[in-house]
Amino acid sequence: MTDPAMIPAIKAAIHANELGPLSPYKLHFAKKGNSGASFGVFQNDTAANRAALVTLTEILEGARLPAEQVQRITRLVGRPCPANPLSPADDAAVNAALASPEGHHRVDALDTVQLHVVCGYLDQAVTASRAPIDGEAQLAICLWSNMTGKPTTVLTWLRGASVTQAGGMVAPPGDPVAFAGDMTRYLKSTKFFIENPANWKHFAGSVAIGAALLPC
Repeated sequence: MTDPAMIPAIKAAIHANELGPLSPYKLHFAKKGNSGASFGVFQNDTAANRAALVTLTEILEGARLPAEQVQRITRLVGRPCPANPLSPADDAAVNAALASPEGHHRVDALDTVQLHVVCGYLDQAVTASRAPIDGEAQLAICLWSNMTGKPTTVLTWLRGASVTQAGGMVAPPGDPVAFAGDMTRYLKSTKFFIENPANWKHFAGSVAIGAALLPC
């Protein structure tokens, strides 16, 4: 089970990585691949995550938006969104609902569910690893898992096997598993960071933000 003392650090790091200074109580559009609209610290995606679309629907209904408007909005954001498909009026209505006390409550509840999922992935990594994983490396695993899902290849690597990534063969981590060396070379070899090398500075900076809250 993830140490409860790590939770503030995990949440801060994920907030920094997913949103930077932006509010979780507002719709955001990544405008990439099959992503729809997203909200919350964990950027719950309305096109990829049914729970996110259901939660958004409940928030809009709770704000007493007309049924026709709710249906129009959820239809538009329940599919990939290469651009923001909402009219200015609908966009403003959604963001007002998300920013309301009820919106905050439901967004936070959905984020808590995703936090448990991410912590579960971290627990799997800690259990699988043949060596202790330092705090920053654990934060990196949380960020990566929130971005990509269950860390299957990471688990194989942590068990002590070399793995093949887009950047080539990655040798097993050392003891302890450190962010500065081991996790950095692993992640920089992935397809995402090979294709988006400029994102590494932001990712590493987000780890550093969370690390400032790690228990001593």
